[in-house]
This record gives sequence, C-alpha cells and structure tokens, in this order.
Amino acid sequence: MSHENSERGEQVNHAAVGRKCVIRTLASGVFMGTVVEAYPHSTGKFTRAVVADCRRLWKWAGAFTLSEVAQTGIDAANSRVSLPVSGHCIEDCVEFIPVTEEAARTIEEATSETPAGGRNGVPLQSGAGDASGYGDGDGTGLGKGEAPGAGSGDGTGHGDA
Repeated sequence: MSHENSERGEQVNHAAVGRKCVIRTLASGVFMGTVVEAYPHSTGKFTRAVVADCRRLWKWAGAFTLSEVAQTGIDAANSRVSLPVSGHCIEDCVEFIPVTEEAARTIEEATSETPAGGRNGVPLQSGAGDASGYGDGDGTGLGKGEAPGAGSGDGTGHGDA
C-alpha cells in the first residue's frame, strides 16, 4: 500500500501499512497494533510509524522470541499488556512482524484493568514510603538534609528530617 508522508509529502510504500504487527523498537519497547503509516525517520536510521489500537507489551510469557509472539501469541494470564491507544506515533521502529489472528487474540486478552486500579490482575503495590509522599505507607526512610540520616513522616510528604 502506498500512503503519503504527512511531514514531507512523499509517497511511502511499506509492507506493514494496513497490517496488524508486532513492532520492535530500538528503545521504546515492543508494541502490537495496526500500522496506519510508516515512513523513514528524519535520521534515516529507523522507521517512524503511526499505529491504531496500539498496545505496549511490557512482559510476556508463553513465547521465546517476538517471531513466536507474532505467530502463536502469548500466555495472557502471565503477561502484562497496556490498554490500547489509537494513533500512537512510534519513532524508533526497527522491525515489523505480521501477527496471526490467534496471536492477536491472546495479546488482546492480556489487556485488562482490574477494579482495584492494577493491570492484568496485578494490584497496585503499597509499602513503606520515602517521607516525600511516594507510595502508601508509614513514610519512614531517609530524611532530607545536609547528610544522609533517618527521617520519618506520614507518607504524604510531611515529616521530620
């Protein structure tokens, strides 16, 4: 398929356009979605892509390689996949692997949100805070000051250093 590059107005013919793919990037991670646009990045080293129904695969089980992920899918119960984003622009694509229907189904099944605010059945964690308000807990931890020392607080950013 040929699509027009909206930045430079040039025609781009990329085999991934219009297909659901697993997308490997240099530094952004791994994604799955339907490639809407794909064209050379301004650096000339990567491909920039706009992806519909884009999901980031944070962690997967049931497949060893991304080729396997794209062909057979993942173990949805033991994988972590983000909610879909439409129109996601990925700047550093280095590989597009077409996805089978079965593989796409398993990746989409892994995309879920729990009522408790966690993802994929993994609840949000709580524990000791750092006296600066990060995390839920008693806020004990290193205090702020000229030198390291013990500090305490209530986990809301208030406390003694």
